[in-house]
Amino acid sequence: MRSIRVEAVVQEDGEIRLSDLPCRKGDRVKAIVWLPEYDDADARQRARERFLARARASRLYSAGAYPSRGELHDRH
Repeated sequence: MRSIRVEAVVQEDGEIRLSDLPCRKGDRVKAIVWLPEYDDADARQRARERFLARARASRLYSAGAYPSRGELHDRH
């Protein structure tokens, strides 16, 4: 099955119109509509705040300096 990517702007609530598709009358097609996960800046800001809070609470960090390349491979 071939696929193409088409972007459209909603002109009427609940309706989109697709045109100039490479298909003919009677062809069977499938359409997938991809909606943005976050539509507003507030939702994006809340997601960013949750991410930063989790990152700050993380216990994953280095207790000291990283070993040198020679120390990692026992090359003295």
